[in-house]
Amino acid sequence: LPLSLFVRHAPALIGHWTFNDVNNPYAESSGFRPATTHDGTAIGTVALSIDHPAVLTGNSLDLTGGGVLEILNTRTAEAGYLNTFDDEIAAGLTVSSWVKLNSNWTATAWVAFASKRGDDNSGFQLRRFNTGPDACFTIRGTPQADDPQGAINYEDGNWHLITGVWDGGAGTRLLYVDGVLDTAASLTNDFAPMALAQTNSLVIGGEDRSNDGSGSTAITSQLMGYLADVRVYNYPLSPTQVQMLYNPSFVPTVTLGLQFTNGSLKLSWPNGTLLEATSLAGPWTTNGAPSPLTVTPTGPGKFYRVKVQ
Repeated sequence: LPLSLFVRHAPALIGHWTFNDVNNPYAESSGFRPATTHDGTAIGTVALSIDHPAVLTGNSLDLTGGGVLEILNTRTAEAGYLNTFDDEIAAGLTVSSWVKLNSNWTATAWVAFASKRGDDNSGFQLRRFNTGPDACFTIRGTPQADDPQGAINYEDGNWHLITGVWDGGAGTRLLYVDGVLDTAASLTNDFAPMALAQTNSLVIGGEDRSNDGSGSTAITSQLMGYLADVRVYNYPLSPTQVQMLYNPSFVPTVTLGLQFTNGSLKLSWPNGTLLEATSLAGPWTTNGAPSPLTVTPTGPGKFYRVKVQ
């Protein structure tokens, strides 16, 4: 049987659009790919607004004129295509955006905050469920429901953080509104892989629903609202990390558990990052092992601590 393998990069923020660079407001700034690779290009009427969530500074994206941002080099018909938002997220994904939408502003069903198709059996979308006022994290090709309906009303004309988190290995797909889990739209047994939408562009504020692979785009599902701080990660964020997106000043409780068993030490930490050093004064380096970690008392002594973020 034919076999295709793809080795993902380490967990990372792979797409970030802040809209704060006045000289290039649609720049992608995660640093995952070279500068300008995944910048946005405006289709239709797109503007900036100084209206932004209280925890942010700078600008938001004003899409009330019906325009969208199409992200460059995200479909195979482009000469500079990279698989950042395809193979890189095939087994794990987080999509997050601040959204300001009033249910009276548009009656359009399924308006999208960020999408890579997410219809016709391929791709993903973070979007309104039908005509609202609930959100939905759509993923195509996985075992569970494509469009689980949320139960938290976010369409009140105020800023709300909508975050979709999918762990294809653990089989969980979770939706958060303002850092709070929307249990109605959260699934289990939703294992990888998803069906990728390689011929469609990643779009902010709408959907590329072209289906012929020619590179032409058919933009639908325009938001008619405001977006800010749009992010895509190639791994599932933890509940604590989602809470910190909503409230950057949030300081989670961090613990480092110690258990001695058969001459070994088992370290466990429910959140944060494990650091290690050979001296209490440092330098401290990241230990990439997941929790729990068993330490065998051989070789030089080490010190361990947990970093909040």
